[in-house]
Amino acid sequence: MNENKSKNVRKILMVQIVLNLILIGIVLGVFYLLTRTRTYPDGELVFIMLFILIAMILSMSVSIYINHRTQVKLDEDRLSRSIIVARASRDMRTPMNTIINASDQDMVSRYNPQDMKNALDNVNSAGKYLMTLIEDLLALSKLKDRQLTLDEKPHTIMECVEESFQMVIPHFEKKNIHFNIEYKNVDICRYVNVDSVRVQQVLVNLLNNACKYTPSEGHVDLVIEGLNQTDEYVDIQFTLSDDGIGIPQGALKNLLKIMPDDIAAEKGMGMTIVNALVKAMNGKITCESQEDKGTTFVINFRWPYCYKDQVEKITTDYSVLNGKHILLVENNAMSAEVAKQILETQGMSMDLAVNGKDGVEIFTHAMPHTYDAILMDIRMPLMDGIEATQIIRQSTHPESDIIPIIAMTADAFDEDRQRTRDAGMNAHITKPINPQELFTTLTNYLR
Repeated sequence: MNENKSKNVRKILMVQIVLNLILIGIVLGVFYLLTRTRTYPDGELVFIMLFILIAMILSMSVSIYINHRTQVKLDEDRLSRSIIVARASRDMRTPMNTIINASDQDMVSRYNPQDMKNALDNVNSAGKYLMTLIEDLLALSKLKDRQLTLDEKPHTIMECVEESFQMVIPHFEKKNIHFNIEYKNVDICRYVNVDSVRVQQVLVNLLNNACKYTPSEGHVDLVIEGLNQTDEYVDIQFTLSDDGIGIPQGALKNLLKIMPDDIAAEKGMGMTIVNALVKAMNGKITCESQEDKGTTFVINFRWPYCYKDQVEKITTDYSVLNGKHILLVENNAMSAEVAKQILETQGMSMDLAVNGKDGVEIFTHAMPHTYDAILMDIRMPLMDGIEATQIIRQSTHPESDIIPIIAMTADAFDEDRQRTRDAGMNAHITKPINPQELFTTLTNYLR
């Protein structure tokens, strides 16, 4: 990405140099022709030479200005990236500290059953929080490159809100902050067509800020209200209020930007993402705040309701998966063990291939109906998942073109999804694995 920017800058500079040389050549050529075709009085000749000199100075001035602006933009991008990396590094330290301490062998040996449960809950919450930070960084990268796309699917309003709250509830409990959710005039169990990941990013960032800047024993309230409903859509409003330290009026106007030298810089990255995601979802966000009184964010969306046939495709009945045999192609032993445990919860069994080459050999030499699906990692030694999938699809195995191949990878960008589709995979699931997403995907292909 940065290499492409540097190449673009070099192209701009080269174009400017070439244009300057062409302009100088044209001016000198015209001067040469004019002086060859007739003799000019000294006054006219001086005027022509002054004109040529002014034209060259203007040309060079424009070039210098463009080069300066290009360099300033590069410097701003570098500063912005440095700020983002610094904030991400700082924000990641807390959940990483939780995970490391909770899994320390000396500590684990002293745990009673309740301590062990609490430690696992803390690790789970810290892991989810780390994922939100990673999603924020990915979203910010896509927003900067204008590559952000929405993945709208049927979800209930309650799912979007409750899953967001579950990610931040340990932080509220740690500070003894009283948190309240209220639903008004809205059917929280009805399905709407939204990108739940992006909605959760917005809510988690706002909830984290509310928790961070609200003192212990403070209050945070989230009201979800249906302002207008038809058979086609619902106008929904999220109002998040806290009684925290508030935001100075001078900083309020810059709250939704990255401002390294501003008082609001602490909230910069998260609020930049919030503002951009709300706009990407055709929503609107406003903020009111008073110092020492608290802050209120109001977000408005228009969400279309799902049609009946869309909702009918959603299933939580995974009984069809019982007894299915899966080929897992995964080089990481820990990831393979996690996948095995997840599959076994629904009565599935699996064979393991430790790289793409191994996966191709196991599948192509297997009898028909041995495997019901293939879960394929992408980045592996000897042969990656893309090449392995292409070889399987082109093989002479009777099921080469019909067996479901599902990418199960940490590669999360849109171009990664496109690569797996182009290679012949049926679906793409990102790590860490969401069991419900995996079960639903397998069910859709195996029933």
